[in-house]
Amino acid sequence: MNLFSFYSILFLLGRGNYQLSIIEPI
Repeated sequence: MNLFSFYSILFLLGRGNYQLSIIEPI
């Protein structure tokens, strides 16, 4: 179980969704 990779995946997904919401606000 690698928590570091798990959290880095969540961070990248969250950052991507954040950038998408800026480009295309819901």
